[in-house]
Amino acid sequence: MPGGHNNDSPGLQTDSRLIYTFKNAGDYLIEVRDTLWRGGDDFWYRLRLGDFPCATTPYPLSVRRGTQQTIHFAGPVAAPSLPFELVAPPDSFVHALALTPRSATGLAGWPVFLGVSAIEELVEHEPNNDLATPTVFPCPAPISARLLETNDVDCFTFAAKKGQRLNIEIQSLEWNSPTEVYMVVKDAKGTQLAAGNPQVGQTIDLTAPADGDFTVVVEHLLTWNGPTETYRLVVSPHEPGFDLNLVSDRFDIPSGGYGAIPVAVVRREYNGPIDLQIISPAGIFGHCVMPAGALAATLFVQATSDMPVGAYSLQVRGSAVIGGQVVHQPARIRAQVSAALGDCLSLHRNLLDTAGAAVTEKTPFAIKSRWMLRKQYEENRSPSLSNWLQARRLKAISSWRASVCQRNNCDSANSEKGQTSIKGTIAAAADAPLGDHEFTIAVRAPFRVANSKQWRRPWCCR
Repeated sequence: MPGGHNNDSPGLQTDSRLIYTFKNAGDYLIEVRDTLWRGGDDFWYRLRLGDFPCATTPYPLSVRRGTQQTIHFAGPVAAPSLPFELVAPPDSFVHALALTPRSATGLAGWPVFLGVSAIEELVEHEPNNDLATPTVFPCPAPISARLLETNDVDCFTFAAKKGQRLNIEIQSLEWNSPTEVYMVVKDAKGTQLAAGNPQVGQTIDLTAPADGDFTVVVEHLLTWNGPTETYRLVVSPHEPGFDLNLVSDRFDIPSGGYGAIPVAVVRREYNGPIDLQIISPAGIFGHCVMPAGALAATLFVQATSDMPVGAYSLQVRGSAVIGGQVVHQPARIRAQVSAALGDCLSLHRNLLDTAGAAVTEKTPFAIKSRWMLRKQYEENRSPSLSNWLQARRLKAISSWRASVCQRNNCDSANSEKGQTSIKGTIAAAADAPLGDHEFTIAVRAPFRVANSKQWRRPWCCR
């Protein structure tokens, strides 16, 4: 039937959404197939039919914490979504809210995510199609906007001082909007000062050549328009900072025991210390300080002994004082989420800051260590530490085998069956710089339960 087909829908990544108005009553056949005629046990899908709201984003895309806002929805119109009043939570840990659009008949659409920020959020004012009638806004103040009309152009004007460096960014794909834009920056006389490069992202790094007003001119890269074409313009001063990344998106933590979470950092003109802590969930806690200049650290976390075994959502937050202000950054798992979604590059922000934590059953043994500084008899010899490890086995364990793997240029040791202590040495390399160094002692032991001939999987204690 004419117009009765769909492959990929704007705002749905590679999913399909077909909106069709039937002129005549009757029976109709819906055909669903893979675009490449493939199939198999893992080629599953979910089909929904009805007169329900079809929203891709809220509008505005983001609101300020603790404020009351009227939220609308943007997307193809099958049944208009009803706006509603919302009071954004003041909690600084909340960065997004899931909102469900509903029609006047009560039918619900697929949830969309509303951003929550710490600064004032604005909405564009039409008409702003030329330099004579721009939307004027202070910097920084993000603006939600959309390209509704054919050949729509949006103009936004802000003031800057000579030599001030500014980051200008259009956010759309990360908010689940399909909008791709082309933007330029002009001065008060209309002279173009900078232009974005769509091949490297929707950003411009601008240094103001003089005091005055500057205008960001935004248009659709593909000349598209319509209710789905929403975006968020962010103009902010260039400041030092950092980005945190988790090495994995899932971690095991034994009940009453400890787990290790490696955290990497990308520094942007900031080399000071970074405070790392677990902010959720309750019952899992941990804290450490990444030293100044360090590019990685290990955050050791503990689960309380009364925490039920199961899966939990886990978030890690980094904090630092930069320029007299406390800056918070969540640790991201972008690489892992992208790989799980077929190397997708356009990822919603709500997916990027929550890892998985599995609280497992208690380990069948525990370890403790005792340290002694070895006397140095030879000249130019690096100091070292001797470490005795003692393992306490549970009564149900009849035999075990363990080895100690120590990082930072140290050796390892193996225990024999039934042995309850082992000794190893930790020594600094000859060219190791002065200062604090991090190392981990881990004991791994496959074990056999009493009255059983089967060895269980290895356990690890730190």
